[in-house]
Parts: sequence; structure tokens; C-alpha cells
Amino acid sequence: MIIWRVISFIFLFLSAAMAPWPVAAGLAAVFFAIFPWFWEAVIASFFLGVIYDFSKGPKLVFLFFLLSFCSALFAEEYLKSITENKNILSRIIAALLGATVMFSFWLSLKLFL
Repeated sequence: MIIWRVISFIFLFLSAAMAPWPVAAGLAAVFFAIFPWFWEAVIASFFLGVIYDFSKGPKLVFLFFLLSFCSALFAEEYLKSITENKNILSRIIAALLGATVMFSFWLSLKLFL
């Protein structure tokens, strides 16, 4: 299981470096649903925050990435803890919840900045 976690972190980090940030956010939501407490995605959010904050000027983008990824992690872990049967449907719902949390943070960033 640890090897899959390392491979998924490398894949997430490379997608954060080469793909648009929604791809990395979607992958993070999926990996949050698959692995328990996938803190490696928060490292990828630091990387995304540094890339986008320095390239577009200081617009609190770093804080956006950090808060959205951490909130999605906590929301998905809470949902996984209250669903007793950890089948594929509960994992899909958890991934959709994490993606919704990240999208709502992005929407609030666009509305307020």
C-alpha cells in the first residue's frame, strides 16, 4: 500500500507541475478518497501556491490552495469516518465532496478578489 501512495504522490506532484491546477485538484480529491489522510496532497498544494502566487502577483492564491486542499482533506476524512461501509460508492461520494469543497473555495476566491 505504501508503494501506491508514493507513486500517487509522484503522479500528483508531476500533474501539479505540468497540468492546469484543476487537474491536480481533481487528482487530489480522488487520492483523498482512496488513501487515509493523504497529507502528501497538501505538499502539492504548497507547490501550486508558490507557482501561481509568484506568477500572478500577490493575490492570496497561496492561502487559497492551502485552505482548499486542507478543507477537502478534512471533509473527505469526516465523510469516510461516518460511512461504515467503505465501498466504491462511498469513495466516489467522498471524492465528489472534496472536489465540491475545492470548487467552492475557487468560486469564493474569484468572487472576492
